[in-house]
Amino acid sequence: MTAVRSLTLTVGGQSLNVRTDTPDEVLEDCRAMVESRIAHVGGGSMSGADARVLLLVAMSLAEELRRERQTLATLSGRLRERADSALRDLDSQGV
Repeated sequence: MTAVRSLTLTVGGQSLNVRTDTPDEVLEDCRAMVESRIAHVGGGSMSGADARVLLLVAMSLAEELRRERQTLATLSGRLRERADSALRDLDSQGV
């Protein structure tokens, strides 16, 4: 486990002071994801409408998360069905 540390992240041209134990590579992935969304939704720059842009980014990320969770649930269900089917086949063969 990584120790909690204080650091400054720059996201959307804004410096954020945070305390975290999240590994650097995860923070960078998240920062890059948010930067990408800011560029897509807000045109790449932060202005007086920062709060609106960040809310749109948050909504976009939430929607992506929702879709990924649905995909995971669907795939988990399919995997469970296939595993159950394989177990029934093995049982019917006396294995």
